[in-house]
Amino acid sequence: MATGKRQGRALWCELHEDYLVELGDRAFEAVQVKTRKPELGEWKLSDEGLAKSIRRFCALREKFGDQVQRFTFVTNAAVREGKSDEDAEESPCCLFRACTSATQISELGTVPLRALTAFAKKHNLSFTVLFDVLHRIALVRGPSLDDFDSVLSHDHLTLLPECGAFGAAQLNALRDEMIHLVYRASSRAVDAPTRHLTCVLLDDARNPAIAHKLIVPTRLISTVLESRRLVFRMLPLDMELKPVSPAGPASPFTKKVEAGGLGFATDTLRRRTLSAESALLEFLARAPEQAQGKINEWAALVKAECDDARLRASRSPAPYGLLMLDLLTERLRERALRTKEGLAAEHDFLMGVAGLLTEACHVWWSEEFPLGAR
Repeated sequence: MATGKRQGRALWCELHEDYLVELGDRAFEAVQVKTRKPELGEWKLSDEGLAKSIRRFCALREKFGDQVQRFTFVTNAAVREGKSDEDAEESPCCLFRACTSATQISELGTVPLRALTAFAKKHNLSFTVLFDVLHRIALVRGPSLDDFDSVLSHDHLTLLPECGAFGAAQLNALRDEMIHLVYRASSRAVDAPTRHLTCVLLDDARNPAIAHKLIVPTRLISTVLESRRLVFRMLPLDMELKPVSPAGPASPFTKKVEAGGLGFATDTLRRRTLSAESALLEFLARAPEQAQGKINEWAALVKAECDDARLRASRSPAPYGLLMLDLLTERLRERALRTKEGLAAEHDFLMGVAGLLTEACHVWWSEEFPLGAR
């Protein structure tokens, strides 16, 4: 729902069902989630786990009627297809496919009709209610138990525009936060103080015990992004990355920094530069459509601050690089504090961009000079 790939405006957790997807006003989809160990093989109609889910669906249909419009069975395991008449009587796929295709029971073929009759009799279900449920049922194959975490992080969360620039560690943190939200909504525990002031007979959203089970996409996204802001991290000292130009006394970066009287800060500035370069490359790989525009925006911002700092510092006797660095540090720190989120909210990142601009000869820490002369 949050990605816009699926219909629904809200999710209710552990309310009448594992999950209820709110489709519209008084219209819901009931979802049952069942995991299964691979060694148990495919789901069959005789398996109690599947039978129990269908019984739950039938109970909901009898109680709420047309308010529950769809039923979905989600599992990590395969479901038997049925390649012969004998297999078909044990095949959920054959029965469900026949029921979803038929508009009434009389349209069912011999094998699915026999399977439907046997299932209704075995589980003491209304024949018409069972058909009504299976006419609206869907089977969904989810990720395996081993792959669940990585699939959720890297196949699904990356569809959210807000997560486009996130690295692996941040996506995993977002996944954990989402799982925690669902866990809290599924819990019986209610933190709201109004639970002690509300009539226990209320069975709607006015009851905090019910209201806390609701998750809407906007709450999901805002909660996750507020608590897991994109973080800029400095690379370790021993990280070996090739900079734009080789490190050393002859590199343009080193020459320009030392000409400004900043030889003592060369290593720190270079680390920030390499760290910013790494962050930008990851951003470019994750969100190529928006990355170039943002990179140009950040570069222009930092270039303007560097030019302003150099203009003020150049009024002092040379070398004035130390004063320029002091002014730039304060200006970029203030800029980062005014930024709500993203890489630009990190002072170290913005200083690293200043290093990249130095490397590209857009920023100077002294009067300009031919690089081959020093």
